[in-house]
Amino acid sequence: MDENNRLPEEDEKKEPEEINNVPEPDSCEQPAEAPAETDDNLTEEEYITAQAYTDNVLDQMGQTQVRGGWAKELYEWTSSIAIAVVLALLINQFLFALVQVDGQSMEPTLYHNERLVVRKAFYTPKQKDIVILKSEAIQKYIVKRVIALPGQTVDFDGERNVVVDGVTLDEPYIKEKQISFGNLYAYPLTVPKKGEIANLDYIMSEANLKAGKGTMTFDMRADGSVEIKGSELVADGVFEEGKTTYKQNCYFVMGDNRNHSSDSRTLGLIPESEVVGKSSIRLFPFSKIGKID
Repeated sequence: MDENNRLPEEDEKKEPEEINNVPEPDSCEQPAEAPAETDDNLTEEEYITAQAYTDNVLDQMGQTQVRGGWAKELYEWTSSIAIAVVLALLINQFLFALVQVDGQSMEPTLYHNERLVVRKAFYTPKQKDIVILKSEAIQKYIVKRVIALPGQTVDFDGERNVVVDGVTLDEPYIKEKQISFGNLYAYPLTVPKKGEIANLDYIMSEANLKAGKGTMTFDMRADGSVEIKGSELVADGVFEEGKTTYKQNCYFVMGDNRNHSSDSRTLGLIPESEVVGKSSIRLFPFSKIGKID
C-alpha cells in the first residue's frame, strides 16, 4: 500500500494536555486563603502591632462619643428645665399666679385653703369681680369682691343692703347681711378717681386711731369713735390747700361674709396699685374645679 494513502492508526490519538491545580468536581476542599497584603516596608510583626494600635484608637474614639452623647443629653435636659423655670417665673410675675384662700371672709363663695388662678396682665377691675389685693394696711394678700368703681357712690340703706349710685346691689353671693357696720367712712361715700380733688369724711374707731402713725389728738364720741371732716388723713393722696388730689384710681371692696371680713369698711379704699389681679377659676379642691362668680 502506498504510504501516502495510508490511514492513521486508531491508537494514534493526541493526548489532552494536563491542567494542573484544578480540583476534582466532587471535591469539598476549599482553596487556601490568600495571605493578607501588607506594606512592603513592614514586617508581619510590625503590621500586627500597627493594626492593634489602630483598633485601640478607634475604640477610644467610640467611648468618647458615648461619653459625649450622655453629656449632650444632660445639657439638653438641664437647659430645658432652666427655660421652664424662667418661663414659670415670668408667667407668675406678669400673667398668672396660683394663690391660696386664707380665712373665711369670702364664704360661701370661697373657703379656707381653696386654690385659685389669678389673671394679672391686661386687667381693669369691674364691679362684682373677685380680686386679689396686696393690702398695705395689713401687709398681706387678701381676696375680696369689688363693690364700687372710681367715681361711684356707695351707701347702705335701712335694711343693711349695699346701694351703689342709688341702686340696691343684687348680691346672691353673700352669706348674710351685715349686722354692724364698723365703718371707716361716713356714708354716702364717693370713690375717688385718679386726678380728682376731694375731701373725705371719716368716722374712725378707737382701734383705727391706735393703728395709725404719729401723734393725734381728737375729741372722741361716747361710742368710742371720732368724726373727721375735710381731713388730711387720706390714703395715697397729696394734701394741697385743704383738698386731696388722688394720684390713682381707688376701689371699694368687701368680703362676701360681711360680718367676718376686713375690707374697705375698715381698711379703707383700695388704690389701683394694690390690685394684683382677678380670680375667676378655682383649681382646688378637685371636686369644685371650675369658674367662680
